[in-house]
Amino acid sequence: MMNGPVLAQLSPFTDMLTYSEGVYARTQDSFKFPGQHLFKILGWEASPDGESYWIVENQWGPDWGDQGYAKIASNGETTLDFYALGFAMYPKTMAEAYMEQQ
Repeated sequence: MMNGPVLAQLSPFTDMLTYSEGVYARTQDSFKFPGQHLFKILGWEASPDGESYWIVENQWGPDWGDQGYAKIASNGETTLDFYALGFAMYPKTMAEAYMEQQ
């Protein structure tokens, strides 16, 4: 939250290909593709009825979802809630940082 977006992986389902608006939640007739897919998580919100969701950017371009973005339900079904990777930038090289510690 303090350092910007994170990358997260999820288990993609077939109905994700046709997502265009609203909060995505897997439908019963969809099936899982093999492997994982990465999204950039930009934030989260809760709808008035109490449902929470992630706000994400996809790498499939502006023709997918809501101009390349989506709201994905945070119910754990897609596993987006389980894995995330953040990055940190250091103003020095690791060697310089180690030298200062000695």
